[in-house]
Amino acid sequence: MSKQKACELNQLQAGTMKRVVIQDTPLLLTRKGDSVYAIAAQCTHLGAPLDQGVLSAIALSAPGTMPALT
Repeated sequence: MSKQKACELNQLQAGTMKRVVIQDTPLLLTRKGDSVYAIAAQCTHLGAPLDQGVLSAIALSAPGTMPALT
């Protein structure tokens, strides 16, 4: 997969999540400082949308699940 621009850095505030679709693949972006992280947008356990989950300083929790993704 080649590099694809998902959004402008100023469109993703630190500590927030943003769902984007790149080449038909839903992704969840999150930002910490100037670093941006991308993962699949759905929980692998329940298929829940991670952008509706909870992002803390150390973990991402899918809606209806216990905190787990670190």
